[in-house]
Amino acid sequence: MKNTFTALVLMLLIRVAYSQAPTFSDVAYVNDDQEAHLLDIYVPDGLEVPNRAVLFIHGGGWSSGSKELTMGYCQELLEAGITVVGVNYRHSQDTLFPAQLHDVKTAVRFLKTHADDYKIDTCNIGVMGVSAGGHLAALLGTSLEVNELEGAHLGSTEASSEVQAVVDFFGPTYFLEMDQYYPGSCNDPLIHDRNNSSESHLLGCRISECTDLVDFANPLAYIDGNEPPFAIYHGDADCAVPMHQSQILRDKLIEFGIETEYTEEPGGGHDDFLDTELMQEVAAYFIKVLNNDCTDYERPATPPVTGVGNDASKHYNIFPNPSREYVNLQGDFMDEIEVHDMKGKVILRQSVKAGDQINTAGWRDGLYMISIYYKNEKRYSSRLMKE
Repeated sequence: MKNTFTALVLMLLIRVAYSQAPTFSDVAYVNDDQEAHLLDIYVPDGLEVPNRAVLFIHGGGWSSGSKELTMGYCQELLEAGITVVGVNYRHSQDTLFPAQLHDVKTAVRFLKTHADDYKIDTCNIGVMGVSAGGHLAALLGTSLEVNELEGAHLGSTEASSEVQAVVDFFGPTYFLEMDQYYPGSCNDPLIHDRNNSSESHLLGCRISECTDLVDFANPLAYIDGNEPPFAIYHGDADCAVPMHQSQILRDKLIEFGIETEYTEEPGGGHDDFLDTELMQEVAAYFIKVLNNDCTDYERPATPPVTGVGNDASKHYNIFPNPSREYVNLQGDFMDEIEVHDMKGKVILRQSVKAGDQINTAGWRDGLYMISIYYKNEKRYSSRLMKE
């Protein structure tokens, strides 16, 4: 596998060597001197008006890789007239999760804050990631308004980290459901539940011994029906990240009504099926979905608290959060509650009324999504931490 990865990197670097140089190089998106906080911007020739843009997040097990690989994947996007941004982020050997997500979210906010400088259409920004970068791209798309994951301390807080499209190439999602889902064709699959795995290094603990942190890093844990369109690609012969990781992401997005395109590549291994024709299809996808009309559109500087509808958080409350043994329900209109675990499994659905108390003592520690319904209409959603 190491030789395969090395050959892949060499191929990507060759593509980069013959591609267009960045229009803007080594742009600091955080006011510090870290190389990890630099990005490159590739602007199509002759651009005179604000343009749709795609932020590319590189792979490398959260511990290697850099923005220099961007054009190895995104040349076809640039040729299709899309502004491409390659971003560095802090590696796991230097800083544990969620620093990596803080970085890429800060990069999105920076691009919006400085959109005039780079001719970026702030309501047509997509994100694309491969492998570990696919994980971060998916998280960026599902965890909007989760304060612990925003990285507001890094700057550019006058803008939102919201994106309008996500393309996820073979990214991991739920780390504890990887090792048991490899296809039979994998003779030497990558084992993730061990002390020296990429996921364990990312979280600072063996994943089976810190399930609360696994939930914290799980894109599925935050899906609430407000996500942008997703396109997901995975090879069915992947022996590093099993295809099941993308399937469970697809299923939960569809369950919540999110526009989702899913492609399984027959015989595709980890990162070995991204050819020119496929990337041209990805460029066409971004052109299709990044087509929002935002004339005179202004996004609020501080997004509202999690909820369904702008004022939902004013009318409902679920407490205490985190919960140990119970949660109390308060709200104007409710007649049913539904609780999902981080895998999307419904663990509770029952009739309720304002003032009811739900027993959580038997739930496994971790993140859950609670949704309140009234007359079959979802009125409120909130994440709940059980500890």
